[in-house]
Amino acid sequence: MKSVLVCALMAAVLFPPRALAADLGDNAALVYWQAFASLGRLSDAEAKMLTKWREAKVDAKATVATLDRHSDTLQLLHKAAASEACDWGLDTSEGFNMLMPHLGKARQLGRLACLRARVRLGEGNADGAVADLRAASGLALHTGRPPMLISQLVQLALQRHVLEVLEDDAHRLAPAQRKALIADLARWLPVPSVVDGLRMEKQLALDWLPQALQDPKIRRELVGEASPAAAAFIDGQLKFLEEDYDAIIAAAAKSPAELARVEAQVIGRAKTQLRPLTAMLLPSVSAAMNALEAQRGRVQMTRAALAYMDEGVAALKRFPDPIGGEPFAIRKAAGSFTFTSKLTARDKPVSMTFQAPTK
Repeated sequence: MKSVLVCALMAAVLFPPRALAADLGDNAALVYWQAFASLGRLSDAEAKMLTKWREAKVDAKATVATLDRHSDTLQLLHKAAASEACDWGLDTSEGFNMLMPHLGKARQLGRLACLRARVRLGEGNADGAVADLRAASGLALHTGRPPMLISQLVQLALQRHVLEVLEDDAHRLAPAQRKALIADLARWLPVPSVVDGLRMEKQLALDWLPQALQDPKIRRELVGEASPAAAAFIDGQLKFLEEDYDAIIAAAAKSPAELARVEAQVIGRAKTQLRPLTAMLLPSVSAAMNALEAQRGRVQMTRAALAYMDEGVAALKRFPDPIGGEPFAIRKAAGSFTFTSKLTARDKPVSMTFQAPTK
C-alpha cells in the first residue's frame, strides 16, 4: 500500500494534471475536432443551405432551426479560434497520400459561423455577429497551417466568406466595431505565400517518393513500367522533380507574370523530355497565386471601406491599393459604393460593392 502511495505522489509531481490540461488546451485542433463531431453529418437541406449561405433567408424557420441545432458546435468554434497554437496532427510520412479530412469540415463550420453572423446582424445583435466573424477568421488562419497549397486555398475561401459578410452588412455595425475589425483584418496580412506552400510540398514529395517508389504499384502509376533495375531512371526523375520545383519556386518569388512564364516552360518540358513525376505531381500554381494576390486586394479594400464609412475619403490614403500605392478607385451609387483595384482576377479588376451606412 505504501509503495502505491509513493508511486501516486511521484506521478503527481512528474505529471501535474493542470500542466497536462494546459498542453491539450493549447492545441486548437483538439477543440475543432470536437466541433466537427458536434456538427455531425449535415442533412441535404442543411448542406445546401451552407453551400449558399450568403443567399439563405435569415428569418426563415429552416435557417433559425439549423443555427439552433448547431449552437453547441459554434460555441466550440469560438473556443478553438481563441487559441493561438493549432496542430492538426497530419501524418506527413504518407506524402501525397496524406489525408486532410479537417479541410472539408472547416469549410462547413466557417460557413455556419458566417450564416449566423448574417442572422445576428439582421436581428440587431452586432456584438454577436462580430464575435462569429472573429471566430471564422481564427478558423481560417488555423486552417492554413501547415502552409500547403490546398490548406492555403481553404484558408482563402474561409476568409473570403468573412469579407462577403462585411461587404453586405458592415453598414449595420457601430463605428467602434468597424474600427476594431480594421485591426483584426491586419492579422490576415501578408496573405499566405505560394512560395511557402511550394517549399513544403517539395519537401513532402522528396521525403516520401524514394520509399514510395519501392512499391511496384506506385512505381507503375508514377513512372510507368520502369523495372526495379531502372534505379538510375528513377533517381533521374527525382532530380528532375526537384529541379522543376526549384524553378517554379524561384519564379513565384518574383511575380505572377514570371511564374506564369516559367510554369508554362516546366509543363512543356515535362511533356517533351519525359518527366512523369513533374507532370503528375507538380501542382498548377499560377491560378493559386492569382487568387492569393486578389485576396490581398480584397482585404485591403475591406479595411479601406470600413474606414471610409466613418471617416470619408480622407481615410482612403491609409489603405492604398496594393498595386500602385494610390487610393482605390471609388464609384458611388444610391445607398452603396464600389471600390476597384488595379489587381485583376480572371482577367477582371478586383472590385467590391459595400452598402453605405445610413446617417
